[in-house]
Amino acid sequence: AAGADLAHGDCGNMLAGIGPFALESGLLPPPAPGATSEMVPVRSGSSGQRFDVSVRLRPDGAVAYDGAVAIAGVPGAASPVSVHSVAPGGTATGALWPAGGGAKRLELEGVRVTCVDATRALVVVDAAEVGVDWAASPAALDDDHVVMARLERVRVAAGRVMGLGDCTGSVAPKICAAGPGPEAG
Repeated sequence: AAGADLAHGDCGNMLAGIGPFALESGLLPPPAPGATSEMVPVRSGSSGQRFDVSVRLRPDGAVAYDGAVAIAGVPGAASPVSVHSVAPGGTATGALWPAGGGAKRLELEGVRVTCVDATRALVVVDAAEVGVDWAASPAALDDDHVVMARLERVRVAAGRVMGLGDCTGSVAPKICAAGPGPEAG
């Protein structure tokens, strides 16, 4: 579409909304009588990726919105919507392991990273190696300019390794600082 920014990849929240919308607006035929869920096939305009979105139905066949599924940081609870990526490998880079697979040591910052492209280009780092404090709140982490700058340098360097070019100012690849968390020790 003219003027649309398609560089950010797919958004799970938006994908989860497409299924109910397609059913309620009549884009798809009504579900079979007695069906408890409906699978809605979706093809992303930004990545070309195919998704199957499963939507729960009420006994009358309408979309079920009431439920007990909660997402941290999002108020309330609702009915689950399941989004399945049909062939997730290499959506942005053409390869599931765009840096050759497994953990790679980047020259920059000496941080070990794993680069994966499974529906979304992602860089996984060991939180301890980059100085993430698991006891810190999300706001405190955002305010830790030293850690955030280091994460950004690692993310941009990993983008080059993944074949995405200079990712400065881009949202891709995403970065994930992983570790055992405070409850583990």
